Amino acid sequence: MKAVIVSDIHIGKIKYGKMNSKTGVDTRVEDILRNMDQTIDYAIKNKIQAYFVLGDIYHNKRPVAYFRELFSSRISRILKNKIELFIILGNHDQGKTSSHDLVELREISDHIERLHILDSPEIIEFKDSLLCFLPHVNKVEFNLSDNDYYNFNIKYIRKFNKAALESSKKYKFFFAHFGTNESIAGNSFDLGTIESKKQRIIPLKEFDEKAWTKVYLGDIHKPQEMNDFCRHIGSIAKVDFGEEDEQKGFYHVDGDKDNFELLDDREFKTLKVDLTSDPRKIMGEFCDDVQDAKLSKSIVRLQVRMKEKDKRLINFNALEEYLRDESWKYIGKSIISTKEEEEIILEGDELNYVEIFKEYTKSSKKDMKDRIYDGVMDEGQKILEGVLNNL
Repeated sequence: MKAVIVSDIHIGKIKYGKMNSKTGVDTRVEDILRNMDQTIDYAIKNKIQAYFVLGDIYHNKRPVAYFRELFSSRISRILKNKIELFIILGNHDQGKTSSHDLVELREISDHIERLHILDSPEIIEFKDSLLCFLPHVNKVEFNLSDNDYYNFNIKYIRKFNKAALESSKKYKFFFAHFGTNESIAGNSFDLGTIESKKQRIIPLKEFDEKAWTKVYLGDIHKPQEMNDFCRHIGSIAKVDFGEEDEQKGFYHVDGDKDNFELLDDREFKTLKVDLTSDPRKIMGEFCDDVQDAKLSKSIVRLQVRMKEKDKRLINFNALEEYLRDESWKYIGKSIISTKEEEEIILEGDELNYVEIFKEYTKSSKKDMKDRIYDGVMDEGQKILEGVLNNL
């Protein structure tokens, strides 16, 4: 089997975008679709037989009709090129009812050649391969509690392990939408997995290494390989500055070999300057360096560290005007200023609230026992991220 595998497309994610007056579509949505188009171009050029989407097609649980139309046009292009298309549900594709965002496609998939919408566990034989699918099933439809959901996943992983070991197919592949205890969620606090929800964390040891050619997972936005056969595909585009240093891409599978192919994704760039010593001199040098940077295709933010008493010495207006003119999108500055060595004040247009919490907690560490400090840092960050995820 020759395949392309993508995950976590999140059509409808519009943070940091701007409206394209010619198309009427937000430019960040256009970025996401352009990245998907790159994967389809690759599949067509390389005569790929199957295209897999491992969940979270849409960002919102009830996408508007226009977003559905934009995705449908990509589906049509894949199918017209005689590529088998497999789409599994992710957690973002479902609300709290018995339906889901792909319910219309699911109903007609039996009548459309080469289209498979997987909203329940399923095993499919395709060419020389056994394909086992474990989507994020609808808990309402399956009458599952959170604890039941974890056990549901474990039951089917073991069932699929057995089926793969008994299959005579040359290659055996597993596809699902959840994390493992070895997965790294990455630094994004906008969409990263906040796992007080333990039902979505599966022990990696549950996958029998003798059973599988490869295991491919969605959900986690950071692309990674947990071992020789288990991978997270990662999201198709960066969603915030927490993913600034991540390279986005997709997998090209050819039998038992696979390669992570990079996408030409839009750059997120943080410009940092420390003005705590000799601020005027450092600021001048920094402005010279900024003018040499290539920012026309980048989403840019400015982070400044300086002493409180020096704030009156520096005017950022000219620099910010330059960044607005020269970058694809300038989102603002944040200033970390110090009155005393241990006191942190943050202000600005684009604040990372998780970092603010961490800085504040560090400044209070001397008043806490180590055990309490560690607990406050860990639990406080989880609670804050959980709130931000639901904004």
